[in-house]
Amino acid sequence: MAVSIKTKAFLSGTWQFDENDEIIGGCGLIQNNFVDRTDLFPYLCAFFVEEKARGNALGAKLLENARIDAGR
Repeated sequence: MAVSIKTKAFLSGTWQFDENDEIIGGCGLIQNNFVDRTDLFPYLCAFFVEEKARGNALGAKLLENARIDAGR
């Protein structure tokens, strides 16, 4: 994640939610998911929401941010 945040790349997407200095959710966009269909991108990767933070629509917010950025 740290490298992705600092790199000016075609895909800019890495998002996370923090609570009390702890990452409780996140996801990213990548251009290649080790598949032959390189014409199909971006791919959502590393999507997670900690169990204790579930039920608060954090996953939906992560997906919406990824969708908007992927559309650009």
